[in-house]
Amino acid sequence: MKKIYTIFSVCIALSASAQTITWNQQTSASTNDLYGVSFTDANHGWTAGLGGVIQNTTDGGNNWALQNSGITTNLRSIFFIDNNNGWACGDGGVILHTSNAGTSWAAQTSTTTNNLRSIQFTDANNGWCAGIAGTILHTGNGGTTWTAQTSTSTQGLMRIHFASTTTGWVAGSSAPSTSGFALSSTNGGGTWSSQTISASYNFFGLDFASATTGWICGTNGSVYKTTNGGTSWSQQTTGMSHTMRGVSFPTLNDGWMVGDSGYIYITSNGGTSWTQQQTYMISFMRDVHFVSVNAGWAVGDHGTILRIVDPSGISSKDQFADFIRLFPDPSNGKFEMSVTVKSATTLSWSVMDMSGRTIMQVRTDISAGTTSVPVELPEGTDKGMYILTGSTAGGEQFAEKFSVQ
Repeated sequence: MKKIYTIFSVCIALSASAQTITWNQQTSASTNDLYGVSFTDANHGWTAGLGGVIQNTTDGGNNWALQNSGITTNLRSIFFIDNNNGWACGDGGVILHTSNAGTSWAAQTSTTTNNLRSIQFTDANNGWCAGIAGTILHTGNGGTTWTAQTSTSTQGLMRIHFASTTTGWVAGSSAPSTSGFALSSTNGGGTWSSQTISASYNFFGLDFASATTGWICGTNGSVYKTTNGGTSWSQQTTGMSHTMRGVSFPTLNDGWMVGDSGYIYITSNGGTSWTQQQTYMISFMRDVHFVSVNAGWAVGDHGTILRIVDPSGISSKDQFADFIRLFPDPSNGKFEMSVTVKSATTLSWSVMDMSGRTIMQVRTDISAGTTSVPVELPEGTDKGMYILTGSTAGGEQFAEKFSVQ
């Protein structure tokens, strides 16, 4: 049986702090594809996705719970300005708002039926939405009214970011052609100007760490950086070829990108060099959000939620020991999972097929020593290869391939 530690047990040392960090898979409350994630601090966060799915956590993602959005329309972006006030947008021009942390959501009148792809606020009053056909909307009263802005583009606007109530940018895509672009505004979106990027790529991700320094990413692993607010953009060398869909820089130096086929890349020098940090290998990742270099989340297809953590005390791969054994392998779908741990813990684990579809998700309390956990895949599970992944409450992770015959 081949170990596939590259899925969850990749350790990267950040040059600035020499910390050892790793990604944990979290137990999502939904298997719907997730397109947006927003956290206000290391504990409070929300995700949004297809079918109107919204879920939230108050403990950093250890537990996720579904919220009632009141709709089944696909949601493509979500943003919270504080622990109570948040907005989500999606297909058909839908915009939702909550003032009670998502306990209830109310529709706002967007004045458009165009699909909206991105939403962001700089305070409780001022916010912007961007979407297809060059759509940009602005509100100055928390969304009570939304007003269309003239974007100078008729193409798809995929991500919007404002560093202040006046200064903002949009990442654009002209798919299926390959001539992505960026727009900028210095007057709150009253007027928008095209920025020059010499590229033959479409752009989907955008983030600024300051009013002058930002990054844009897209097809074929393309990444461009500006240090002058977008007056000029320079291409960075990534060595990747997959489409990157989300980027987040909590500092001027430390950043992460996520994209197709689960690729995650990291930089600790502002993008001068990028390193493949993790290949989730199955699910496309759609969005990423970091509140600090020690706390970030990435979301994607099939309800995938990953969290990056700073596991105190874990400093070598030896501590990702082979504490999981599966037998027999291959099996007929019924097998034993032998778990050996030094102290009692909770084991969160899931089984996925090779397309990324979650077959089952379970939490099991494990006693100190060796515990045998019976596993029985759902009736009708097809023959083939599967992946069992998970983590303990103490931060140990595992990933095992196994086969059903």
